[in-house]
Amino acid sequence: MKKLVIVAGEISSDNYGSKLIRELKKTSPSCRIYSVGGGKMLKESDFCIANIVDRAVVGFTEAVREIPFLSKLKKKIVRNYFKPSSPERVDGIILMDYPGFNISIAKAAHKYGIPVFYYITPQVWAWGKSRIKVLARVCKKLFCVFGFEKEIFVGAGGDAEFVGHPLLDDMPDECVGERLAEEMNIHSDRKVVALLPGSRKREVETVLPVAAEALRYIDARVIVALAPSVKEEEIRKFIDYGEITSNTHALLLKADAAVIASGTSNLEAALTGTPFVSVYKVSPFTYLLARILVKVKFVSIVNILAGRKVVEELLQGKLTASNIKKYLGLILNDDSYRDCIIEGLAEVAGKLGTPGSAGRVARKVASELQL
Repeated sequence: MKKLVIVAGEISSDNYGSKLIRELKKTSPSCRIYSVGGGKMLKESDFCIANIVDRAVVGFTEAVREIPFLSKLKKKIVRNYFKPSSPERVDGIILMDYPGFNISIAKAAHKYGIPVFYYITPQVWAWGKSRIKVLARVCKKLFCVFGFEKEIFVGAGGDAEFVGHPLLDDMPDECVGERLAEEMNIHSDRKVVALLPGSRKREVETVLPVAAEALRYIDARVIVALAPSVKEEEIRKFIDYGEITSNTHALLLKADAAVIASGTSNLEAALTGTPFVSVYKVSPFTYLLARILVKVKFVSIVNILAGRKVVEELLQGKLTASNIKKYLGLILNDDSYRDCIIEGLAEVAGKLGTPGSAGRVARKVASELQL
């Protein structure tokens, strides 16, 4: 029986990882899959080594607290799944994003002769260019979800392939948005502003109070998107008005504008064509380190993919209620400004490839390892 380990450390990667496991099971039904991820991967895999998604944090300083736990976990994985003497030694490992931990795991797997596949390659081109060559050397195959990443890894001597972004498989059609509009009594006579404060508690605590102040008296209907990892009471601690929905995709389809914490949701807005303001804030020390280490001009992936400023980024000191009101007001009231953003979002959406990313990766891994 062939065996695989799959490691994902982020909420979005847990979702994509669960779909990858399902595709692997279709392609190779007898393959035994061990997971390090979250609840969704736990349900699909044969055995859960550890749940690290629930421990996900934001920023450098916040991550320091997790070092002892992750160090012990790495030793456990090496001992039980990599070493030749282990009865559970695996035939390969698939790593998903989460670079701080996964790059270390990749090097350890390579050392013990375990083939390494990286799906949703980390954004080392932004903050750790020395690691590009490391990944190119230790990974048997790099599956990139952005087209430009392939050229970067190939240029470093790696075997890389653009497989498209897995978010494309999550996007609903207009009918889903219409059902939400019917359920929430959303009509075209009043504009809707979507507020996506993030998927982690720390994000919500920093973004939501400022956004709540900005949107309190706005002439629009405010609806907050509730991430699966966030409880409704955590939202209500900071905003005592507006409505809440867990259907983020449908909300973006019906929203006229949005305020969104920087992250994968920025791509969701691009795919739905929803003009938005990107917001983010981390600890002062984390931000200082980011200024030193990060070598890209923009933070929002939408702007990075476009190669120019498509959406406004309100980061750190610029994240104020007055700034949110200013740029949101432009989206809602200035047609030329709004149309320019929508045009840029369409351009970005066109760069994300086609649906079926997980299936392509599963088939390629199965072929490489003869599962």
